Amino acid sequence: MPAKSLLLGLLLIGSVQASAQVVTDGPRATAARDSLLQAATSFRARLEAQTGRIKTQAPRAGKRRQLLTGYAAEDAKRPLWQIKRIFFFNGNIEEVFTAYTYGTTSMRQRTVNGQLTYLRLDYSTGKLAGAATAQAVEYGEYLPANYLRWKKTQYLLPTTIK
Repeated sequence: MPAKSLLLGLLLIGSVQASAQVVTDGPRATAARDSLLQAATSFRARLEAQTGRIKTQAPRAGKRRQLLTGYAAEDAKRPLWQIKRIFFFNGNIEEVFTAYTYGTTSMRQRTVNGQLTYLRLDYSTGKLAGAATAQAVEYGEYLPANYLRWKKTQYLLPTTIK
């Protein structure tokens, strides 16, 4: 009896996961990408506006790695954001921006030579307002090869023919 109920549960879960469709409509996927990028930009701007102090770590001149950490004016121990820049010998510059909310990673953005290669936005709010649990505000992920997840919907961005 428990084996049958376990098998039935696995079949139901598998059918729910298999029913998720990827949206391939170009205008809808582009609008979702623009919404994700706009939410990430406004979130980053709000964090940078709250920054009271910036700590720089580059031990010597010519160092190929730089680490910038931004702290809030009220809380000098917990960082708001962190930027890690790596300068490669071939001339590429990789930058990883990580934002923190309540001590957890809420945004991670990776760019190579200014081109966005990865973005994950997942932040919550409600703890400051006295809520018992935090509620998710935005969730999105931009992956390489033109895949995008925005608010529980998966999109495939259109590609251009070269």
